[in-house]
Amino acid sequence: MPGPGTDPRSFATPGTDPRSFPGQVQITDPAAARKRRRRFGLAAAAIGVLALGTIAALLTTVIMVVSNALEEHGGTAAGLDRSTRPTPAGGGGGSEGGTGGGGKAVKTLLTPAAVRDVIKKFEEASGSKQFAGMTVYEERASADAPVRGRRSAFDNYTYEKGADAAVRSRPSIAITTGDAKVDLNAFNWNALPALMSRAARTLKVPKPTSRYIIVKSSWTFNGDRPTMLVYLTDEYDGGYLAVNTKGKVISTVPANS
Repeated sequence: MPGPGTDPRSFATPGTDPRSFPGQVQITDPAAARKRRRRFGLAAAAIGVLALGTIAALLTTVIMVVSNALEEHGGTAAGLDRSTRPTPAGGGGGSEGGTGGGGKAVKTLLTPAAVRDVIKKFEEASGSKQFAGMTVYEERASADAPVRGRRSAFDNYTYEKGADAAVRSRPSIAITTGDAKVDLNAFNWNALPALMSRAARTLKVPKPTSRYIIVKSSWTFNGDRPTMLVYLTDEYDGGYLAVNTKGKVISTVPANS
């Protein structure tokens, strides 16, 4: 029997004992290492390209948003907002909105709401609630207001559809009502739509080219009382309804009569 320390197994170096697991040896293949480095480089390049693409897209979006905001601000500042541009002259029926400013655009001034708003603008411009008369077309109006401190002297004021205010145009001429004046709000303007429909049925103007009303503070054929005349005309002739302040028709004068 071998003596202490003479056991052959005690001298076996790691990996040389047949009964032990063989030692693992790391073998590095240079070609495999190059392939791994190449794959890593390609992956890094792909990630970089994607990152640059994302940044470019974000920058493009920011530039477009800023550009659009500047254009909108510039257009509004220059008064190019389409909603503030004057509307074309409207037809007969019309809507009931306000006549200008920031309100709803109207097709015609010949509606109860629009006429009342026009009267208010004439009162504000002239400082008077009494007028010798008023004429209202679909797209414009005029009125004659007394001149303060001057008897039988009147100034003519005009209003264009869509404007913010009426303006003085000139001294009035050919005033046929003398010194008579009337409060324009005394008329029953709620009757105006029915009066326009009746005029279309009875005045024998099948295709009118003009619709308008004339308010007189005094009319000879109505006992010198305030009267409204509702006109329809074409290029050949015209007719009118004479109406009192309550909106009642007192006379009908059709075309060719």
